[in-house]
Amino acid sequence: MILKSKFPVYCYSKSGLKIFRKLYIFVFCTLLTLMKKKVKDRGLGTVLHVMDKKLIVKGGKLKVKKVINSIVVTEDKRKIGKVYDVFGPVNRPYVGITIFGGMKEEELKKLVHKKLFVL
Repeated sequence: MILKSKFPVYCYSKSGLKIFRKLYIFVFCTLLTLMKKKVKDRGLGTVLHVMDKKLIVKGGKLKVKKVINSIVVTEDKRKIGKVYDVFGPVNRPYVGITIFGGMKEEELKKLVHKKLFVL
């Protein structure tokens, strides 16, 4: 039995098939790790104020088009909300974030002066 793949590996026996499977699993796992490394968190800024299920964050250097409607996470990779507005000076803008429904007021107050990230 001959198995063809995108790789120049041909298997003629059961032992060859095992080698092919090991090679396939190795390549698959390598691609998965590379894909995970590409997903990086971008720093958004530090939380200044909490008000009525909204956060005001003092941002760093941001590209506004890439940030609006992005999901915001904490340092623990916990999703907390979505960016709805960017305002203020161009070099260090402020960012408005709407909070997802599952967050309590006490949890929001703990976020003050903590760093947030954008996915």
